[in-house]
Amino acid sequence: MSEFKSHLHKYAENELKLTGFDKTEFGKTTLQLLNDLADISQNNPDTMKQLCQLLPRLIDCKPLSPITEEDFIQETYTENDRNVEIHRCTRYPHLYKMNGKYYDDRAVAFRRADQTESDKMYIYQTSNSSKQEVTLPYFPNEEIKILEQEYQELPNFNDAPDYEVE
Repeated sequence: MSEFKSHLHKYAENELKLTGFDKTEFGKTTLQLLNDLADISQNNPDTMKQLCQLLPRLIDCKPLSPITEEDFIQETYTENDRNVEIHRCTRYPHLYKMNGKYYDDRAVAFRRADQTESDKMYIYQTSNSSKQEVTLPYFPNEEIKILEQEYQELPNFNDAPDYEVE
């Protein structure tokens, strides 16, 4: 075991013990992950961190590699008593092909300036649209836009309702 790996293992073991995670499966898994990352990266901390940045994308079910034509299947749905055929992406369900063009329904997310990053919303019925035309190969990378003043007076759904229920 390299000096770096040994030091990292001891440090992580101690931190996991202080938090009580040493007695859980999470603690064991974390130590194994650090060990594997050190091996894969040849003990390079920057590379280890870059590899860890893949985890949130996987947790959010977002692709790690670009989407290509092979990632679509035909799907039929009913709209106003007529059948509509689209090609839906099997790796990212917000991406589809319709009338020969590709669209990402979540290419742009919006939030008010006073909201946190997780308080995002998708808008489809104004000039500010979450839906965007895209080209393949495509790598989903949601853009966050701050809503301008005209949208500042939107209701805050995190607040308690101002009415009583009988």
